[in-house]
Amino acid sequence: VVPTIYKDIRGRKINSNQFSVTEHFRSADGYTQSLPGVFFFYDFSPIKVSFTEENVSLLHFMTNICAIVGGI
Repeated sequence: VVPTIYKDIRGRKINSNQFSVTEHFRSADGYTQSLPGVFFFYDFSPIKVSFTEENVSLLHFMTNICAIVGGI
């Protein structure tokens, strides 16, 4: 679980969490001693992700366009 903050141009903040899921399956055939069940393990990450929406200047936009055209 990774805490995440989304901030838009207007300054609104949305606090959220990102997570991933890994599924493991083990057949109970031949395991007479094991009990069936569902287990959840959480691993909290010591980092925080922050996405911020920003405006770019016209000069920066034109520089990016020139770089794309020059690369082609």
